[in-house]
Amino acid sequence: SVQVLNNIGLSYAKMQDFTSAYEWYEKAYKQDTSDVETLFSLAWVERKRQRHSHAKELFQRVLDMDPEHVKALYLFGDILKT
Repeated sequence: SVQVLNNIGLSYAKMQDFTSAYEWYEKAYKQDTSDVETLFSLAWVERKRQRHSHAKELFQRVLDMDPEHVKALYLFGDILKT
């Protein structure tokens, strides 16, 4: 399920293995492209991987889906400053 895949992604993120975390979050997102939190997790991981261009694109998609997503607003703004 999406939740199980997200939990695996979170486990990898907690171990600082952001490449594996991204892969698992991506699998979860492919199962449910309407899940804004999974999309946020993908953006967050890309930011951690210093892939700012892709992170910006993903954060923008999060904000398109949920314009008041506070964490996405903050991190998107933070990336724009770089």
